[in-house]
Amino acid sequence: MSKKTIYIAGLGLIGSSLALGIRRDHPDYRIIGYNRGEKSRLIALEKGFVDEATDNFASFAEQADVIILAVPIEQTIDFIKELAQLPLKSTVLVTDAGSTKLAICQAAEAYLGPVGVNFIGGHPMAGSHKSGIQARDRNLFEKAYYILTPGDNPRLQERISELEELLVGTRAKFLTMTAQEHDQITGSLSHFPHVVAALLVNQAQQLNESHPRSKQLAAGGFRDITRIASSDPKMWTDILLSNRPILMSLIRQWQTEMDDIYQWLEEA
Repeated sequence: MSKKTIYIAGLGLIGSSLALGIRRDHPDYRIIGYNRGEKSRLIALEKGFVDEATDNFASFAEQADVIILAVPIEQTIDFIKELAQLPLKSTVLVTDAGSTKLAICQAAEAYLGPVGVNFIGGHPMAGSHKSGIQARDRNLFEKAYYILTPGDNPRLQERISELEELLVGTRAKFLTMTAQEHDQITGSLSHFPHVVAALLVNQAQQLNESHPRSKQLAAGGFRDITRIASSDPKMWTDILLSNRPILMSLIRQWQTEMDDIYQWLEEA
C-alpha cells in the first residue's frame, strides 16, 4: 500500500489519540498536524506522533490524502468552508470527529460537494472529562463505537473501507448510520444526560452552601455525575447548540414526565 499523508486538524484529546492510533498500524504514513496553541504542537512533535505541525490550517491541506477535522463543531464547519476554496488533491478524503453530525454533514454537502471533495462524517464515541493533548491515549477508542455517516452518495460507500483501514489501529468498532439517526441517539443517550448532570451538580452546589456536609456524603454515583458535568464547557456549548431541535424536544418530554411525577407525589 502506498504511503499516505494524513492531516489532523486539532491536536487535543481526540486528534492526538487518533494520531497515535494511526501511527500504531501505519508507522510509514506521514502525519501532519494543525493546532492553534504552540504548546500542543511542540508536544506532538517531541513525542513523534506528528511529523510536522502548523498553526496555519490552510498551509498543509493541499498535501493531504486524508484530512481529519478534530476541532469543535463550529470550527469544523468553518474549516469545511475553507477547504472548499483550497486546491486539494482530487482524491482527498475529508472526515471529522464531531459529537453531532447533521449540521456538519449539511455543511460538507453544501460546500465540499459542489467542488467534488469526498466527505464522510465521523464520531469516535469515546472520550474523557479531561481534555487537551496531555490526556492523549492510544487505546482511547479501543472497543468503542466509531460512527460513520457517509450520506446517500454511492461513491462514498467504497471509501468507507478506506477510512476504516486507516483507523484500524484505534481498535474501534465501526458502525454506519445517517446523520439524523446519530444525532437523535446521541442526543438522547449523551447530550441530554449531560444537561441533566450539569443541573444536578449546580443544585448540589447550592445544597452544599447550606449543608456543607452534603459534599462529604455524596456517594460514588453522584461523583460520576460530577465527572460528566465537568467536561469542557466550550465543547459542550457547541454540541448542544448544534443539536438544538432534538434537545429541545427531549427537554419538553422530560418536563412533562417530571410534572407527572410531581402530580403523583402531590396526590399520594
